[in-house]
Amino acid sequence: MKRASIQRTTKSLLNMRDRIRFDLPFQRNSVWKNDRRSYLVDSVIRDHYIPNILVWNNGDGYIWVIDGRQRWESVFFFADGEYKLSNGTADFNGESIAGKRYNELSSDAQFEFLTYNFTVTEFSECTFEEVEEMFYRVNQSVPLTSTEKTRVKVSPAVKETVQELAQHMFFEKIAFTKADRNRYVDEQLIWKFIAWASNQDIDFSGSSLNKFISNLEEVPAPVTELIGCCFS
Repeated sequence: MKRASIQRTTKSLLNMRDRIRFDLPFQRNSVWKNDRRSYLVDSVIRDHYIPNILVWNNGDGYIWVIDGRQRWESVFFFADGEYKLSNGTADFNGESIAGKRYNELSSDAQFEFLTYNFTVTEFSECTFEEVEEMFYRVNQSVPLTSTEKTRVKVSPAVKETVQELAQHMFFEKIAFTKADRNRYVDEQLIWKFIAWASNQDIDFSGSSLNKFISNLEEVPAPVTELIGCCFS
């Protein structure tokens, strides 16, 4: 395993964002709320310290984020005008920036935002398993839920089937909140349907469900069809 640290400005990250990937299997969804994103952006504008972003270079031309998704997405979403700085944000160099979007900031504040240097630690010549272990070690202080841990172990075929089922109109009727979906509550419910349709005598709320879904190579077509009928 090789490791190197480089500096990337916000502007350079925005220019290369098409190459930045946040979808490694163990990654969480976007879970930060706007007030926390605002605090991060405020730190960027004031040139405060922000922990290193960890990325993986596996040679495919993409930048795979191991740790730092919430931080970089906060920057990207702010640059896109998706949210405002919190109303309680302090003035910057005599300028009121509270409640403002990026395009409403002065040229000076925008300059500070765009020229902030993120320290990026890039790992190469390492396996996916090593990258996964690194993620868990770094995030020990922010425990993953059992569902998030299990998602990493789910086979690609099962994950694809689950994601397809999650698009069914049935789930719109349930009206999961955004927070529910960010924590994969919808996917966990589908796991339970799969176990039920597979005639598995297991504890749906315990580790046996996670073990069953982790060991499943693919969801048999009859099981998928039965679940589809239940959703209709």
